[in-house]
Amino acid sequence: MEVNYVKLYAGNLPWSVTDTDVQNLFNDIGPVQSAQVIIDRDSGRSRGFGFVQMEQSDATHSCVSPGLARRIRVLYAAATT
Repeated sequence: MEVNYVKLYAGNLPWSVTDTDVQNLFNDIGPVQSAQVIIDRDSGRSRGFGFVQMEQSDATHSCVSPGLARRIRVLYAAATT
């Protein structure tokens, strides 16, 4: 059986969030292949968004995380060439 993966954009993340935090958040929805928070090269902190690659799921449009205490925005990431 072939597994379909989807790349998601996760926005409105706290500046303190790490790759592991995002991976743990999305693991509650389904198996995560990778999670990456985009880091500002000058300040070294999160830019407030990242990308998650995970198995295709109906529950990927939006979620609320009590652990991060704010609503995050989840969209399908645009394909790059």
